[in-house]
Amino acid sequence: MNFDKNSYINYGFDEYIATFQKFYKDNPQEFNKKLDTLKSYLDEKSIVNAERFINLMLKLPLPSKDFLVRARSIYNEAETRQIGEEEKYKKEILPKYYEKYHLEGWEKLEVNVFKYHCGLKSLPKQIIKNLKGKIFIDGGAFWGDSMLMLSKYAPQKIICFEPNSVNFAKLQSVLESNNLNHLVELSNSGLSDKQETLIMNFISKQQNHGSSVVFKSQKAKSENVSLSSLDKYLQQDYSNIGLIKLDVEGYGVQAIMGAENCIRQANPVISCAIYHNFEEFFEIIPLLKSYNKNYKFLILPLSQRFILKELTLIAWKS
Repeated sequence: MNFDKNSYINYGFDEYIATFQKFYKDNPQEFNKKLDTLKSYLDEKSIVNAERFINLMLKLPLPSKDFLVRARSIYNEAETRQIGEEEKYKKEILPKYYEKYHLEGWEKLEVNVFKYHCGLKSLPKQIIKNLKGKIFIDGGAFWGDSMLMLSKYAPQKIICFEPNSVNFAKLQSVLESNNLNHLVELSNSGLSDKQETLIMNFISKQQNHGSSVVFKSQKAKSENVSLSSLDKYLQQDYSNIGLIKLDVEGYGVQAIMGAENCIRQANPVISCAIYHNFEEFFEIIPLLKSYNKNYKFLILPLSQRFILKELTLIAWKS
């Protein structure tokens, strides 16, 4: 499927983009210092991905909802080709999953999960092999999409954390309809660095995009949700944790801090979305390095068409 570079797109997500622009405007020297530190931990391809993302975040006009931007001003040739591949995948492959996983048809199927497996496909083969029989943590389990993909890696168990009641109800339904009750443990809570309660906004089950803490709408409903640390949830039983996947709508730093003991002791593979705010983007890699100096990192765009690229950090012990 061809992608028209001359088309115009609008992109939304003002709140995300604004955090990068405000930090750069208020602290340009600190911004560049943190970027240099980040790049010192990365391979060449990850540096290119990080720089492309940052340059885009700083040049996009705000408020974004009032602008249309020509696609060719945002995407280079390689990104345009990847978008074409992703669009073809969406058209030819993703529809098959509705029947395969007994879905109702409104669920949002995303290439970052179903095509790239939250970045796990980019891991060295031996690291993937070592995940077999380990316990996986799925932080921000949404309606169960990542749970379905993670189950392909032969885990001992998947522990799913999802604080939104609408998503959680669907998660339970998907779990049961796919006969995964024996494999999956559910927690109707989110991950942070401490136990707390916050107000979450969400729209409706057909419109819910997973970013419930961030999105605001006249149709939005609110609910109190509970957050706690992974360390407290696991109660010092860290020995067999093989993977921590996080897409927690801006709480990535807090979730990593709340898993410090687990990460120090078990050295799990980490898959973490880092596009929601500048703290996620800049702080998580140095934090993981402080836990274990032998961690290696990849920064990957797992959905080029999405303006924030589903930018994801993959970390593993070398």
